[in-house]
Amino acid sequence: MTVGKNLRQIRKRKRLAIEDVAKQCDIDATLLNEWERDKSVPDDISLDRLAAYYGLTGEDIRNTVGNKCLYKGYVNISERKDKSFCEPWGNAFHYEYVSKTKVFGLPIIHINIGLGSYKAKGIIAVGNIAQGIFSVGLLSVGVISLGIFAIGFLAIGLIALGGLSVGAIAVGFVAVGGMSAGYFHLGGLSVGKQCLSLICTENALSLSGKL
Repeated sequence: MTVGKNLRQIRKRKRLAIEDVAKQCDIDATLLNEWERDKSVPDDISLDRLAAYYGLTGEDIRNTVGNKCLYKGYVNISERKDKSFCEPWGNAFHYEYVSKTKVFGLPIIHINIGLGSYKAKGIIAVGNIAQGIFSVGLLSVGVISLGIFAIGFLAIGLIALGGLSVGAIAVGFVAVGGMSAGYFHLGGLSVGKQCLSLICTENALSLSGKL
């Protein structure tokens, strides 16, 4: 197994985002991504810095091959009771991509999804937790935001909070949802000044024709 694949597997097994590791180790995230994909090779100082952050040594990462796994040191899979940590499918449901091009210090695209609290931050961010101009995730924050819980100027989600929000529960200046709150509302239950709803708590227009 290559150094790059070892670095990638260690980080995934520890459920760490590539940008968080890069920040803690004072390494460019794009460069770390290239190392993990074997597009280039880390220098000894950077590798030792990464290894120390993971609680290992540079030699551990260079020499781990075959049925060996890294977990608090250089440990053979047969020596661990919890062998699932070392199985290749342990983090199969994780994918991360960081574009090389950056704007205002942020990658244009950052995708980081999988089983765990993976974070994505970029102009376009897709992740379990996403933050960007355009964001998609379980929890998403952005100008345009899509997610289970979405916050943004335009927010669409199960629970949406924004200037224009659409969701089962929507809160915003303009809100559309099963339950909505804001200045203008459309929903089964609406709270605010101007609403079109089965039930309106404050004046304007309702489907029942009451003011």
